[in-house]
Amino acid sequence: MGPKPRCNRGLRIYPMIVSPRQLRAFEDVATNRFVSSILAYLAELFPNRLSRNAEPIDREFVLEGITGARAFGLTTGVDVAKFIVVSGWLGGKFVHRLEPPWLAAILAYPHFSTASDRIEAIYRAAPVR
Repeated sequence: MGPKPRCNRGLRIYPMIVSPRQLRAFEDVATNRFVSSILAYLAELFPNRLSRNAEPIDREFVLEGITGARAFGLTTGVDVAKFIVVSGWLGGKFVHRLEPPWLAAILAYPHFSTASDRIEAIYRAAPVR
């Protein structure tokens, strides 16, 4: 038996069931679109090179940024994009370093209750634009 339909003005409406395989396919498409849009933005932002560390603009850099953003506690597309841009400015592993001093101060500041607050403060404070 499947799920029971609801009735709406005499019409039977069945709840949508998404299989794990369909969900993975949707996630892959959404990730690819996000990566493509971030790559286009980074190409405009850093036309010659991505960072002082000369990391190339490529899918791998963006995918590592997405993983790093997730580990940092970020979940929204805007916050993940800011994390990736800051990674371009400061280098890919910026959250694990305590230099420069302004970055260490933001990461240690107790009044930023969320990762979103922290990445916003880092994004605004970053001297590279």
